[in-house]
Amino acid sequence: MTLGPMILKYLKNHPEIWQDIVDALKKVIVRRAADPGELLKTIAALREQVVYLLDSADDDGEVVQAEAWSRRLDHLERVAKLLVNEASKHEVKELREQVFALRKEIIEAFVIEQVEDAAERRSLK
Repeated sequence: MTLGPMILKYLKNHPEIWQDIVDALKKVIVRRAADPGELLKTIAALREQVVYLLDSADDDGEVVQAEAWSRRLDHLERVAKLLVNEASKHEVKELREQVFALRKEIIEAFVIEQVEDAAERRSLK
């Protein structure tokens, strides 16, 4: 991830936020050799994060991005369901790489949004 130093400092100073983020990210940690069934679980957890991002979007750009991720997750979910019972190693590897690449994008945005939302809540107190 390419989290900026300011975000990392904020998380270090607010461990309660860090724990919430860690708990959410544990759901999307997958073994390198994950099969389509495991990838479906990761896709479902990523969908939760995208729903959060959509609900807490601050502008149209964030809405558009979250909707694009949702569509990509829909596509990956359909592919994973097709591959659950019968797939070549190559097909599973390709699906895994696509899920992992999307996971990276979503996690980065999720962490940043969590920090922004927490900072906003603190400033409202």
